[in-house]
Amino acid sequence: MKTSKIKLGLFILITLTAINSLVINVSAQQACRAIANSIYFTEVGDPSGTAVNGVHPGNKKGYYLNILGNGASNFDVTKTQYMTGLTVVNVSTTAAIWQVNFEANMAQVIPSLKMTNKCTGVTRLYTINPQVRLFNQ
Repeated sequence: MKTSKIKLGLFILITLTAINSLVINVSAQQACRAIANSIYFTEVGDPSGTAVNGVHPGNKKGYYLNILGNGASNFDVTKTQYMTGLTVVNVSTTAAIWQVNFEANMAQVIPSLKMTNKCTGVTRLYTINPQVRLFNQ
């Protein structure tokens, strides 16, 4: 009788531990989100925050890369060959702002950025709207 009560108690304890572990894992997965609804550049110092469609490497202040969306802080932007500087300025759960400076003589159209989703570890291209033209000077 005592052994069966001990076995039953052990079984219940192990079962409850397993269930608790599953609930904690599911909650942690649901808490991490990374959605980028809107990605655009603005000029540093422009109080209107208007999106720009052309960027110059000579702009000493640089430009802000704005990422808006639920869990925007869960993205890492990949620095590319046309960027001389890339730093995080401000992050919240719904917006992330990065400061970007550009390399000279790298004229091109930049339609997208490579970003890593910190929740999943997946890196992919995200569209910039409006796309940006990088000028040589």
